[in-house]
Amino acid sequence: MFEVFLFVNPIGIRCYESECEIMAAIDQTSRKAIYHFVPLANMVGIRADMRRRGLSHTNLMQFNEISNATFSALHDYHALKLSVGNKKARRYLLLLQAEINTHQAHYTQALKRSLIQQLDVNFVQFTTARQSRFIEQSMQKDVDLAQKFKVINTPTTVIFDCDHDESGIIFEGCVRREELEAILTDHQSIVETNSLHLL
Repeated sequence: MFEVFLFVNPIGIRCYESECEIMAAIDQTSRKAIYHFVPLANMVGIRADMRRRGLSHTNLMQFNEISNATFSALHDYHALKLSVGNKKARRYLLLLQAEINTHQAHYTQALKRSLIQQLDVNFVQFTTARQSRFIEQSMQKDVDLAQKFKVINTPTTVIFDCDHDESGIIFEGCVRREELEAILTDHQSIVETNSLHLL
């Protein structure tokens, strides 16, 4: 069995592309694979995402807009994760990223409400969860996991072959579906490429 951790900027353009590639590769493999989205928001990731979009991070108004959207999306994800579970939280993230990165939508309260309704989640319940003190704890767990794997940039993908102790590989940046399919099909590609110990 494979365990895949995908560290992403909640609204990042390259992160959305990587998520789609990883899910497609997992769907193609005959071996069991579970994956975890780990959204992170930090200044390094926000500046990198702005560069990828052709925006200047020295433009204070744009930087504040992207920064606020990133941190708000991160809070939304954790509120959903705590109130209705990982599956709907991941779905929300994918829907939000598609709207922002494919349809050039802006992160707004109206967009958020629309996506929450698409997921058939009670908006009042979501809003209550978003004010919970457990949100910060949930976000800190993801930060701790990123530090454990020494993840700084997003997207970063960490893949472990649970059937072979200490077999793992880490990818920084976008990963192509073909690379992932090769790794998920043949554990030797992980063993030969790198060794990463899961503590």
